[in-house]
Amino acid sequence: MLPALEMRGVSPRVGASGCGSTRCRAGGQRFLREEREDQVYVTPCLASTNFPPVGRKKGSGWRTEEGWKRRREMVERIDARSSSSDEGAGLGGASIYFFYRPKVELEEASSLDDVSKFSILLLPRAPGSSAAAPAEPQGKANKQYRLISVGKKRLPDPSKKREVFWAAVLGYGDDLTELADELGPKDYATKTRGERHIAEARLAGRGSYVLYAKTDGPPSSHATYLAYHLSHPAQPGEVQKALDIFPSSSFVLQVKNPTVSAPPQAGLNPRARADYPEGVVEAEFGGEGDAKGLRFVPANPVKLLDYKGAELLLIADKKDIEQAVGEKVGEQVEESAEGEKGLSDEAVMKELMMDAEKFPAEALDGHWA
Repeated sequence: MLPALEMRGVSPRVGASGCGSTRCRAGGQRFLREEREDQVYVTPCLASTNFPPVGRKKGSGWRTEEGWKRRREMVERIDARSSSSDEGAGLGGASIYFFYRPKVELEEASSLDDVSKFSILLLPRAPGSSAAAPAEPQGKANKQYRLISVGKKRLPDPSKKREVFWAAVLGYGDDLTELADELGPKDYATKTRGERHIAEARLAGRGSYVLYAKTDGPPSSHATYLAYHLSHPAQPGEVQKALDIFPSSSFVLQVKNPTVSAPPQAGLNPRARADYPEGVVEAEFGGEGDAKGLRFVPANPVKLLDYKGAELLLIADKKDIEQAVGEKVGEQVEESAEGEKGLSDEAVMKELMMDAEKFPAEALDGHWA
């Protein structure tokens, strides 16, 4: 069974300009603004190569002249790596699923207030494969998967003011029977309340998705998008509307450097963060710690998502799918989802090696369960 990862729910908020950033008046650097109640945290935005003048603030690390030089070289190296094409590149895709779980001791949910966890499940294909390629055979247990827990218990809404949500990779593997155990019911004991019960997760949506690296335009506009199109339900119901699962949508996906600090009450416990192999942090984030590495980078390469405890930012974007990933790729995602709308609820559960009698399917038709 996969270990449970607790994520403290705080929603970063970003400015409206550029790639979700605001410019620092002191020196022109783009910053990501993270706001919690009356506290605002600012961190250097990963895509910016506009650095404030050195010498304004004494200190060590990247605030020194040598630090800014090293940081500029690091950002330019990452930008150059992601600029391998004039437009962008598909990083893989296939089937996407959305789950919610009722709160402890509730056998069913009747509104968002009754939801304790919201998760995104990705069943990827190999990078470079067509988004319209046929799905793998149903009932096959050995499929690669990524299970992502979203801190705000819903998706970021592109119609609202630049929503940014924390998320984390809860599980990664290639055995769907293990996934079914993770999403199934749980019982545990507490010292103060005795035995506690958590009901099984509910499937609230299914569709096709693609991860796409946008590399056209200036380096500050480069980003990795996760775009999806629903196959189930055919028409969103009250569940999908509450969870902001739109018929089709896209958002920017960024990965946090596990070695840098996080705002108070945000993200995972440091012991639960991703333990990347030696050399990955240096190669992908530019180094370890606040003084050396970038705080966030685009989810490119996608292997950064292949580790439990990888912390993410989901950033709402007003672009539709075709604007985010291009007309051709957007049409492929839609074509793939439309071609699978005929699958029954039982067939969808079989894809995931889940027993349709044990996992309620009402939410897949838009009704709370």
